[in-house]
Amino acid sequence: MNVSLPATDALSGLLKAVSDGAMSVAEAWLHLSGDARAAEKDCQRLPLVDLDHMREQRTGFPEVIFCPGKSDAQVASIAAALAARSNVVMATRATPSMFAAVREQLPDAVFFEDARIIALEKQRLPRVGLVAVVSAGTADAPVAAEACVALDLMGNAVSRIDDAGIAGLHRVLGH
Repeated sequence: MNVSLPATDALSGLLKAVSDGAMSVAEAWLHLSGDARAAEKDCQRLPLVDLDHMREQRTGFPEVIFCPGKSDAQVASIAAALAARSNVVMATRATPSMFAAVREQLPDAVFFEDARIIALEKQRLPRVGLVAVVSAGTADAPVAAEACVALDLMGNAVSRIDDAGIAGLHRVLGH
């Protein structure tokens, strides 16, 4: 069951999947109740990690790879497995060597070095709304970059304001 659902509301997505015939009522009930049988069906076991392929239907965005503690090869295999069943792949706190390993399996992946994010978008989501990422100073730049890229990949229009500091509201109002 590889269902493409809107990323707005997890419950609406499940109901739409049932309505469209992509998921039975029983499957939706198992999924909502957290039944172990549903988890088994929606989970892919890789060495050292269980991938949750239904996360997008529940939360509106697929599982994200948190890279610290994983080898380059592990990040690459997880990214490839996620890419096989998802439109968007995001790996956070990634290193250049992890990116090199991912690119061997996913040549269209990109690396946002400042944000430390490896990303693959098979089809770009429409960007909606507007989210402002406001950071105090240069020490916050990596976290602000990570937030901007993650929000963008999740389908948000993003505006970034750097070095707002703590000097006063006048540092932000000009933006």
